[in-house]
Amino acid sequence: MTSGLGAPASAPASASERASGRADDPGDDRTAGRASRRMTVAFYTAVTVGLVVSFGLWVHAVVDQPPVKLAEPRVQQDDSGARVQTLAHNQSATITYCVEVEMQAIDRDGRTLEKVVATSSSGDAIRPGQKANFVGVFTQMTATEINEELDEYVAYVTRRTEC
Repeated sequence: MTSGLGAPASAPASASERASGRADDPGDDRTAGRASRRMTVAFYTAVTVGLVVSFGLWVHAVVDQPPVKLAEPRVQQDDSGARVQTLAHNQSATITYCVEVEMQAIDRDGRTLEKVVATSSSGDAIRPGQKANFVGVFTQMTATEINEELDEYVAYVTRRTEC
């Protein structure tokens, strides 16, 4: 059996093939429509999951505060070197932290001129809500480095453990 164009005609689809959508009719757009719907559902699912995850990470970043926060370093220069102080504040409501504070003298290119471990007269333990003053003494820099290269002093917590 041939069609009017000279090509053999395909066998007519059975009722079960038509009902299940398995008919081999090239003009049948139902399979293309299903694939398109699946891709649309997959896309919107991925977008929704991404929005939920990004919102959760944003909330975590806003709420997550460091338990020990350092104030800006204060500097006192004299002939023997520089004395740098910073105030460490334990923002935790229940945990006493033992901290180690390190300070660096940084030049204009971001290189470290000198690094020291700061000490506290009250010890390394900071109770909840309390503040402690940490002092670092820089004695290894030359006057030329201080006057011409030094850009800033920075302080940061290098160790924080529960006491």
